[in-house]
Amino acid sequence: VMAGTVLEPGCDAGVVCVHLGNEKKYLAIANDGNGRYCYLDPYRGGLGAVAECVRNLACTGARPLAITDNLNFGNPNKPEVFYTFSESVRGISDACRAYDLPVVGGNVSLYNENQAGAIDPTPVVSVVGLIEDPGNITRQFCRNPDEKVILIGGLPDELGGSQYLKIIHNLKVGRSPNVDLEMEKTQNAFLLGEIATGRVVAAHDLSEGGLLVALA
Repeated sequence: VMAGTVLEPGCDAGVVCVHLGNEKKYLAIANDGNGRYCYLDPYRGGLGAVAECVRNLACTGARPLAITDNLNFGNPNKPEVFYTFSESVRGISDACRAYDLPVVGGNVSLYNENQAGAIDPTPVVSVVGLIEDPGNITRQFCRNPDEKVILIGGLPDELGGSQYLKIIHNLKVGRSPNVDLEMEKTQNAFLLGEIATGRVVAAHDLSEGGLLVALA
């Protein structure tokens, strides 16, 4: 809209420029959700959706401002479906409190099922963030062959709900990844600080594909 796209899809978040008179604001937008994670552990799945969204914004150089959600579930009159709905929302709520994120809107889509059963519980969240300095807009692509790759936060050793299990073994098993919100906040603050100094030229988060997919 109005030629405001600064960073197109293909990085951790999209970035648009909003013109306010003579002033410009740079907003980053990310969307995340994982039905397999919520199927295996809806509370962790809700936490993880928000955490990954905020992490994607940090990788782009943005601090989060607000969140909206899109909650997709089966028939809530069935106890097992209502349980996943309730726990997913509890996870999203706890994450929003941890990040001090206001929920400014949302929608719910229920009764998504047929004779074979309900869809996986799939809460999707969208977070918008502010990039104070357009010089801090960060992409996920390395630019020169001599750049160093640094892993922040250690290497995870869990496979529950992963793309590896789904694609290679056709399995939807295990425990959804653990989410440590305090560690997430610390890592995001560190990354944003390093981006502001100009020492980071590219950033990308580890997600369901793990380290190898992130590197690729």
